[in-house]
Amino acid sequence: MVKKKNDDDGEMESLVEAPKAGENKSAIDGVLVSEAEFKGNKMIVLKKTPDDKYPLQFGLGKAKLIMDNVAAIEEFLRKNGR
Repeated sequence: MVKKKNDDDGEMESLVEAPKAGENKSAIDGVLVSEAEFKGNKMIVLKKTPDDKYPLQFGLGKAKLIMDNVAAIEEFLRKNGR
């Protein structure tokens, strides 16, 4: 489920609620998802909490790399405890 809200600077931010147990074991509860720009390039920003000091953020190139390697990432998680 996705809930949209405006933050203090007027940007739209999405609260992505994790699926129910068993639907997707790799989801993180309550991840905040927003878009930003860095040097004119679009970025996706993933925060564990609204005040997360070190969010995960990356651009289109890394997003494509991640999507092309989802199976390897899932295997890594399976082998290493998630």
